[in-house]
Amino acid sequence: MLDNWIDVHALFTPPLTPEESDARWKSMQDADWTGPKPPDWNLEYTLDYMDRAGFAMQMLSNTVMARTGAAQMLRPPSRETRAAWGLARGGPRR
Repeated sequence: MLDNWIDVHALFTPPLTPEESDARWKSMQDADWTGPKPPDWNLEYTLDYMDRAGFAMQMLSNTVMARTGAAQMLRPPSRETRAAWGLARGGPRR
């Protein structure tokens, strides 16, 4: 198993409320997105995966949101999203 590797292209989607997630998915479908709905990001799942896979750090790539349209990207994040970002910042230092 790998140990203390760095994942240099970890796909990341900012934490979203269920309503934001549904709106993002609808926007992607309206833009002819052909893949499945991207999973919602979850801090606990991500850290568990990193531990199981032997990654000490991830460099985040926010590619999914970039494909959902400029209007949605420019919209201020919700209170819940901002709170989740604070949780991620305060999480384990990796």
